[in-house]
Amino acid sequence: MAGPRTKADIEGILNKLDIADEGKLGSAELQQLLTQLHTSTRSLSDDALQSLFSRRGVRILGQYAFQDTAKPEHLPALRCLNNVLVRSSQSRLFLSSEIGADKIASLFKRQDPEDDLALSNIVIFSCHGNSLDLTEVLEKDGLATNVNAMTARYAKSGPFPTAELTSPSAASLRLLASLASRYESQAHLFLDSVDHVLDMLAKVTVGSPPLELPVSLFVNCLPVLPVQEKTEISVEAIGKLVEILQASVASYATQEDGKEILPLLFGLRRIAQSEATEAKTHLKASIIPTDEDRHEALGKGQTLPHKILNLSSESVYPEVREVIMSLFFELSDKDPSLFVHNVGFGNAAGYLSSQGIEISQKDLGAGASNAHINPITGQRIDSEPDTVLPEMTDEEKEREAERLFVLFERLRATGIVDVENPVVTAAREGRIEELPSDDDEEEEKKDAKGK
Repeated sequence: MAGPRTKADIEGILNKLDIADEGKLGSAELQQLLTQLHTSTRSLSDDALQSLFSRRGVRILGQYAFQDTAKPEHLPALRCLNNVLVRSSQSRLFLSSEIGADKIASLFKRQDPEDDLALSNIVIFSCHGNSLDLTEVLEKDGLATNVNAMTARYAKSGPFPTAELTSPSAASLRLLASLASRYESQAHLFLDSVDHVLDMLAKVTVGSPPLELPVSLFVNCLPVLPVQEKTEISVEAIGKLVEILQASVASYATQEDGKEILPLLFGLRRIAQSEATEAKTHLKASIIPTDEDRHEALGKGQTLPHKILNLSSESVYPEVREVIMSLFFELSDKDPSLFVHNVGFGNAAGYLSSQGIEISQKDLGAGASNAHINPITGQRIDSEPDTVLPEMTDEEKEREAERLFVLFERLRATGIVDVENPVVTAAREGRIEELPSDDDEEEEKKDAKGK
């Protein structure tokens, strides 16, 4: 029989398959018919495929794709259903009523690698905007356990995900991220997959741009998987993530698509929130400014810590600024004074204010390892440049003192810092000479004339 070419051909095959449910066709003929339908989903127009996109079409394909026992017609039916869901968003609405969560969960139990691509995609479609609820089968019917087992299989035996979208292992990672994101309350069930994802990530080659496939597949898993629940995390994976971060800051910091870096930053923050001490130590060593970094004001140099801090202040996306500062705060053991020392008060002030975290003048320098660090810029005082300022008139000096006084009073009024106004301090210590008023000048002129 020639392959279907028209809408009538598709409807004719569906009619045969519907009758075959009564046992009138053998397995070989069913396989042939379903293979023809699968081929048609790659070549025919949407109009010709309307019968497949319908509730009846999804039901018929589902009855062969999700049989209790594997038969030859199972795989072409599964792949045909996958293509139908790709091409018709309306057909996805019928997954719940015509197939159901129980049948989907049961098919995962077979752990058949040939099913992985189509089956993963079908479940991914179920996570976006239709009525199929997988909560119960995740918790009670082993769906999460079987997804973890699939991830483990690829981590141990391969093949690893590639830039090819039709890679089954790539589909398994997209499935993992989709389920963990869609079912946040059940995300803890995927704890076993964290190590497998990180193991594969540690072995992947970082391309250019760095957050393209397949790297993005691993990175997109990290913000939604329960990474923060881990007590041990591969140091090799941390090294790879730092490599990706270094490349990403260079690639995306000045581009309009700067949000591309957000999943990576969220993933790193989850690691920082974990109890994985050794991994966090390596992460701190990579992105917390060192004494060598402090030869420049923090955020102004060319090392990775400088570039991350610069990104936090220069990014047009508030989410990028927020997650960078929260990452540094987590790596500072949530200690405000250590946080200020690590990033400089100039960088830390906005985040502290947004979180309602107060810090006193005493605390401002408490986190410093020595007294030779400027707490505002984070730079070593002995490395600060000698600034040659133009000579100021008395009136200019007075206006500048007033401006500084007002700025510090506004800062104190926020309640975030409790630092004495430096203008008041300088006046009390006699370091500010009060300028004469206009009346005083007139009196001096009169006295001079009288003499």
